[in-house]
Amino acid sequence: MTMPSMLSVLLVCALTFLSCDSGSDSSDSGGGTAVDVPFLGRWTVAANEVDLTSGPVSVLFGGGATQSWISSNLGANIWGTKMTYDFRPDGTYTATYRGRAVFGVFVSETEVEETGRFGSSERNGDAVLTLRPDRYTGWIYVGHPDTREAIDERSVPARTYEVGLVEDARGDAYLFLFGTCAAFQIEPWCERDDVLQTLGVLYERTP
Repeated sequence: MTMPSMLSVLLVCALTFLSCDSGSDSSDSGGGTAVDVPFLGRWTVAANEVDLTSGPVSVLFGGGATQSWISSNLGANIWGTKMTYDFRPDGTYTATYRGRAVFGVFVSETEVEETGRFGSSERNGDAVLTLRPDRYTGWIYVGHPDTREAIDERSVPARTYEVGLVEDARGDAYLFLFGTCAAFQIEPWCERDDVLQTLGVLYERTP
């Protein structure tokens, strides 16, 4: 069974899906009207181990595996990242990302803010989140802060994620997104052979 099909089975069995119109297979609510979906608010990638009540998902995407989304010590090389999404009732969102890579004395760092619109829909029985970025801005340096360069991208392709809400043993809600990494992400697991990879990430609600 392939990862996407396995994920679909797990989502159907273990996740509490978003409430969607059964006839909205190809539409979403990211237009000019207000949206009302369970994941409104601010979410940051989960930093600690999460004991999920939905067993199979905790094996594949929670627990110790969640740690790799924040930092990974690859011998002398250390990666650290943080992603936060803020979904607003008017259908707009902001994503903030910070990444840092250390290779011995060689350090690279980036900080990006992405803005745009989002919509939710149901396709082939799966809840789907679509992000339509307007632009992303920020900075990056490779090797030394003196080489810092500005980032300003306006032709940014849309991204889609399978989406669900899961609970831990205490009943706290987590947002689960399964989809393609954003182009500005620098994690080594986000790109292979110049192709962005599809991954699953847990986010926790934050103030």
